[in-house]
Amino acid sequence: MLEGNWKRAIFALVLIALLALGGLVTQAASVDPIVMPGNPDCADLGYDMELKVEPVASGTYTDGVLIVELEVYDPYFDWESNIGVSAVIVKGGPNANVYVYDPAATEDEGLIAPINPNTGKPYGLSHISFCYVPVEEELTVTKTVETSFVREHEWNIDKSIRTDNGHLLCTVHALIHLYEDGSGDEYAYWTIDLEYKDYINRDLKIWGDITIVNTGPSDAVITGVDDMLNGITATVNCPVEFPSTLPMGETLECTYKAYVDTMIEGYNVVTVTTERDVYTGKAPIIWGEPAEELYKTVNVMDEAFLRFPDVKYREFGPVTAESKQFTYKEWVSYEEFSGLCGEGAPENQHWWWHNRAWIVETGQEAYASLVLHIDCP
Repeated sequence: MLEGNWKRAIFALVLIALLALGGLVTQAASVDPIVMPGNPDCADLGYDMELKVEPVASGTYTDGVLIVELEVYDPYFDWESNIGVSAVIVKGGPNANVYVYDPAATEDEGLIAPINPNTGKPYGLSHISFCYVPVEEELTVTKTVETSFVREHEWNIDKSIRTDNGHLLCTVHALIHLYEDGSGDEYAYWTIDLEYKDYINRDLKIWGDITIVNTGPSDAVITGVDDMLNGITATVNCPVEFPSTLPMGETLECTYKAYVDTMIEGYNVVTVTTERDVYTGKAPIIWGEPAEELYKTVNVMDEAFLRFPDVKYREFGPVTAESKQFTYKEWVSYEEFSGLCGEGAPENQHWWWHNRAWIVETGQEAYASLVLHIDCP
């Protein structure tokens, strides 16, 4: 780099001497070209970077950093670039025209090769070299990570019945025989088993903001923004279409979101790609408390039909995230149910009483049946 500075200093002295001589300088575009003998290149002028165009034709040319758009209308041409150019060498005939820009320029028009003294017109364009000093590009990329999910608790409910005598109908249903003398009267016992199973986390979402700040000394052309969550690609939304130029000192705000199946851990990494470099930003994925919690606490309702014709309701709970058993009993007697043996009732009639228990919040339900065999007179 020190050697390049010396070369540029020497070249400046040469320019002053040539300007003093007068006739070697021709009038062009926005700056006066300096005629240099032979075939100079950018290194001769003290510049490390050179984009050479040969043959010369209209089009777009790049070396991966500098991008130049040429419009040629022989013997003239115009040019435009994405970053500053310090000098343009136009070779034609035995010499070259050198156009020096201070400060560096990003466009000019009407450039030519040296004048042919025999014709008074410019030589044909042999090749063009664009000399430049690499401009550092710098983006600062940061992001936020937000998480949310719904936690749903899962339950089971079951209901059963037994009697003192333990009689069963078809080996399944509890059975009580009621006789007029009361010999069959007995207790019926109901059991409600409320089982807490576990919880599941669903509707897991990760989202946040992506902030891209151009903290460098030049504009940056962003070609893409990608966001990854431990191998999962997030959807990124930016208010521009890529490629997009982010001017020096400006900020681009994007958002992202992703739905995942499990509580993934690690880092959320965003990658910002420009025409010249790649930048990343990351933030840890941290899961907090659920945004909504369903069925952690439940209540149980029970309905029993043993007080004909009324229905008796019972409430149990609340119960929070644990298994619980509820029991109750009823005295079942002939005296209480003999009213079913009214006129026209068949002898030895079976009466089915279906009893239901359910979880109020989830709607899950369970049934148990008691069969009454009433010995009607």
